[in-house]
Amino acid sequence: MRRMRLRHWAFVGLAVAVAAACVALGLWQLSRLSQRRAANELIRTQASLPPLDLAGGELPAGILAYRSAQITGTYDSSRQIILLNRTYNDEPGSHLITPLLLTPDGPAILIDRGWIPFEQSSSEDITRFDQPGVVKVKGGLRSSQPEPGWSILADPPSNGTWRGSWRYLNIDRLQEQFPYDVLPVYLAQSEPSSDAPLPRPDAALDLSEGPHLSYAIQWFSFAAIALVGGGIWLRRQF
Repeated sequence: MRRMRLRHWAFVGLAVAVAAACVALGLWQLSRLSQRRAANELIRTQASLPPLDLAGGELPAGILAYRSAQITGTYDSSRQIILLNRTYNDEPGSHLITPLLLTPDGPAILIDRGWIPFEQSSSEDITRFDQPGVVKVKGGLRSSQPEPGWSILADPPSNGTWRGSWRYLNIDRLQEQFPYDVLPVYLAQSEPSSDAPLPRPDAALDLSEGPHLSYAIQWFSFAAIALVGGGIWLRRQF
């Protein structure tokens, strides 16, 4: 058998490095799968609990995210905002966020009433979705949305002025705009409050396991191909 040359060792090292990288990516996908399963289980557990009635804005102790809730109050349509860059069946648009006053002087809870088309998302257009009087809203509670770490992706500071368009529903930052207290969770409306076709509440949450398992299998397959293919190539050199 001929002596292994430098290029042979280099090829072996490359094959092992590629295989190791693929295995690491496969393990990462399995970790993502585990996280998704845990999140789905939490959502199912929370959704199975009796619906909360947040009369007067009293929040119970414990985990509130994904709890079903029904809330009665009056919309403050003068302080509605829109969340930019939302889609519905791949159609661009926004989500309409309206504070619901639980008592006349607050507190309020932000209601994600659902999707509206992009061309109807201006501050003048959204007045057509106003609902006067007392309303009862049903949906699921959600946690405040965190801002991304990169400032270029985050919402710019409001500097004490009213801003009607935001990218993220970060309640701490939005609180600065309201003259009354806003609850630290918001409600994603699940059923329309009227017969109007808009806004369209979000569809049910996706509780599938996603593509993580299939991606993990692919990465492990690539690792095996790198090692087996590298071994076959090396054997043919001698």
